[in-house]
Amino acid sequence: MQRNVAFLRKLIFCLPLLLNASKVHAGILDVNVIGGTFHPHTVERRKIPMMPRRLDKRAKWVVTPGFSVGYDFRAPDKKRGKSIYAMISYNRDCFDWPFVILGYGMRYRYDFSKRYTFRFNLLGAIVFTKQKELCIDIWPPLNPFENRLPFTEHTRFIFAPATSIGLQYQLSNTEALGLDCGLSVYAFVLSVTFSHVLPKRKGVVQVSK
Repeated sequence: MQRNVAFLRKLIFCLPLLLNASKVHAGILDVNVIGGTFHPHTVERRKIPMMPRRLDKRAKWVVTPGFSVGYDFRAPDKKRGKSIYAMISYNRDCFDWPFVILGYGMRYRYDFSKRYTFRFNLLGAIVFTKQKELCIDIWPPLNPFENRLPFTEHTRFIFAPATSIGLQYQLSNTEALGLDCGLSVYAFVLSVTFSHVLPKRKGVVQVSK
């Protein structure tokens, strides 16, 4: 219970920094509910009993609850193309360990029609976790050392890319609902995203490229 509270404190501390972006630039706010993880590869037998929320004997499907908040720094009238994207996420992994992700990078968006939109995110991320195996398994070239935060003995941080693709259905001019799939070396993370276009702030001039 204490470890969950500590991670939530990190998330609550960082969340206002992300949401405060709307005061400078009207954009698109994403709220993402993470539901499960799919392993395309064969999971090691020794690891299967360590996954308490597995849905099958081979742990191909595992329930991994979590949520994230993202911000697309594009002008509301810029529908297609690239933009800057930032996100913060709180998740539980397949072994039921909590972790927090801070990501920043690029989003590419393409509208198939007035209703359907394809999205691709390519972010650089820092992952905060207490699970040692995650530090060993994820992107060893980017993490040659055992990174530990200076103010805690247990929490480690990992540098890793964070990519995802998604398909959204436009509910109205300002709201959309979609399905997203996070891509990593070992698993696909499935989630549902609600997006809302934030209104322009008074006194802020926006120029679309």
